[in-house]
Amino acid sequence: MKVLDLSRPTWVYHLLCSHNQLIYVGITDSLDRRMAQHASEKTWWGDVDTIAAWLHATREEAAAMETWAIETYRPKCNVAGNPEWVMHEYAWKFLISKVFERDLKGDFFEWEPEASGS
Repeated sequence: MKVLDLSRPTWVYHLLCSHNQLIYVGITDSLDRRMAQHASEKTWWGDVDTIAAWLHATREEAAAMETWAIETYRPKCNVAGNPEWVMHEYAWKFLISKVFERDLKGDFFEWEPEASGS
């Protein structure tokens, strides 16, 4: 089990696209490792043009800044902590549940187009 050392210096980083639009905010104790992870795992990594990073004295301080930046700027690629993504996720779950509910009742796929009048 990994135990986080909250007193350890931690980076807050902002990733920006070519139009200087903030697309992601994160924290890490190793910028090199975290950027390599993003590069290998994230489909949006190719959009990143600029990396801006600030070193904070503690992880707790960095986490507070990360949360503030995500809530304030709502970067499009942040899912965790982004109020817009939370709403999108809730909406999708609701819509999907309605589709499956209708499908299970048998009334979702029974629609047929009207015959043409020719």
